[in-house]
Amino acid sequence: SALSLKEEEMAKASVWLDLTFSLLTLNKADKQHLVSTLRPEFIDKLLSTGEIPIPARRKLMVIDAYVGLTYPDSPRLPEDISVGVPLVYTKEKTSYVQSIMDTFKSLVSAETFLRKECNSGMGFLYDAEFAVDAKCHPVPLQK
Repeated sequence: SALSLKEEEMAKASVWLDLTFSLLTLNKADKQHLVSTLRPEFIDKLLSTGEIPIPARRKLMVIDAYVGLTYPDSPRLPEDISVGVPLVYTKEKTSYVQSIMDTFKSLVSAETFLRKECNSGMGFLYDAEFAVDAKCHPVPLQK
């Protein structure tokens, strides 16, 4: 089974990353699978073939975010891995998001209650962050 495979059994580091990411997606990854992809030695193996491709960086960022939430005392991914991963909207998406934000601003004070273009830390932006209390009243976001 895929769960019994070990990193050293893989011909390429990228195959181990793909397997680990797939196991995480299926909610089958063990802590040792995940943490193994964040080790500096593993990152060096990925770098040995040149620059780490953006899809692989995004996989690493997702694994790192999951490990950070699930195993907070575990080693984390070096911050420079996410450097160069583009976080941009298409023109169509920008127009769509802007119209939604304009509508939202008419409901609440955007400066206090809405944070736009938030970096997830996982290789993608989310359009906005907004919080409400138990009675669905807007809650000011802290800067």
